[in-house]
Amino acid sequence: MVICNRTFRDIHAEIAELAVAGTAFEDFIRASFARVRPAASVDERQEALIQERLARHQLADSVFEFLYDSGRIDQVHERRTPDGGIVTLGSDITNLRKAEAELRQSERRFESYAGMSADWFAELDADLRFTFMSDSVATMNRAPAEFIGKSRDE
Repeated sequence: MVICNRTFRDIHAEIAELAVAGTAFEDFIRASFARVRPAASVDERQEALIQERLARHQLADSVFEFLYDSGRIDQVHERRTPDGGIVTLGSDITNLRKAEAELRQSERRFESYAGMSADWFAELDADLRFTFMSDSVATMNRAPAEFIGKSRDE
């Protein structure tokens, strides 16, 4: 390790003494598994998980997500520098993943609602023009495409 910021040290507070210049990446990862992630590390796969993380780090050409026991999700980017070093950048994407999950749930609810609808339904834009019309409008002997781009009065 050459340098890290305060957020990194805060996230890894349990092993903050290793978040200093000169710490080998492998030492940091092993301490992380041993102290920070004991629940995820107690099975026989611990060494395999450590080796997988070390191998990924040596490739230094990856983007992946890391889930902490706290529920925090980091997106990690690793790249090799021109002089052969490795830069690792992590970004907290917890709120993004939560928002995506909420959006998927909302879409499922909408699809369920739309599927149960006995009548036709439509979507309108800011100018109150149809942008979508369900196929069930055919019960009125009109094709959905006839409505797109038009207002209710047209």
